[in-house]
Amino acid sequence: MNRLAVRIAVSEAAAWTGRRFFGGEYRVIPNGVEVSDSLERPCAVAPSGERPLRLVFVGQAVERKGLPFALSAFEALREHVPVTLDIIGVERGELAHRLLDPAGVTAHGKLSDAAKEEVLRGADLLLAPSLGGESFGMVLTEAFAAGTPVVASNIPGYAGVVSDGVDGVLVAPGDAAALATTLLDLAYDVPRRAAMSSAAAAAAARFAWPLVTEQILAAYETRSRCRSLRARSGARRRGSACVRPIRPSTPRSSAVALRPSSLRALRRERLCKRSGAAP
Repeated sequence: MNRLAVRIAVSEAAAWTGRRFFGGEYRVIPNGVEVSDSLERPCAVAPSGERPLRLVFVGQAVERKGLPFALSAFEALREHVPVTLDIIGVERGELAHRLLDPAGVTAHGKLSDAAKEEVLRGADLLLAPSLGGESFGMVLTEAFAAGTPVVASNIPGYAGVVSDGVDGVLVAPGDAAALATTLLDLAYDVPRRAAMSSAAAAAAARFAWPLVTEQILAAYETRSRCRSLRARSGARRRGSACVRPIRPSTPRSSAVALRPSSLRALRRERLCKRSGAAP
């Protein structure tokens, strides 16, 4: 694997999966969300017939999104609290076999980003009862950007976004009773919901696009610097190899090859030296 590759994961959960199955190291940078400079939120009030508790669910009617648990919790809560449930991403026909009584439930189907933001801003709480398989949870940050606190499953992808008890509440996944109990506790605790709404709006700043963009650019700039340093280092190594003096190969023998005539002359010279005569 390329050591200079930029590997970005949207959460620690996604980074863990990447390291396990693909190896390497990952820089955790979350998905970005549009954050408005002027956020207008309805005041938190105790639920009543004129102003029921407003819940919203965003997702598809697939098992892992936990829609059946949201509906079960809503039906249980409806017996004790004036409440409505807006469902974004699901058509009315998809709910026919899931609800005995559709009173208070509005299925919006697919909405534009602007329409979805409007519904989120008007909600008191977002329900995100996913069972798993969530690497991040964009719907959570979209709710934060609307100043809406969340009640979400305590799963890795969500737990890395929600500060439990601050900007939302985490509950056990697949537990409709726990979800309903948490909603009932929050329904009449108006000060707590108001504080969580303010905290959610503040938390959205961590995922605002300008900040996320800076982090992404910083990751690529780091990669670019590493590539540049590696290229210069490689050039120095190649340059030093070019100017390195070439050492002559060591001869296997120090003997000098002489012609026969040279051997005879050398023999006469040695004999003359021994006898003291001139060669």
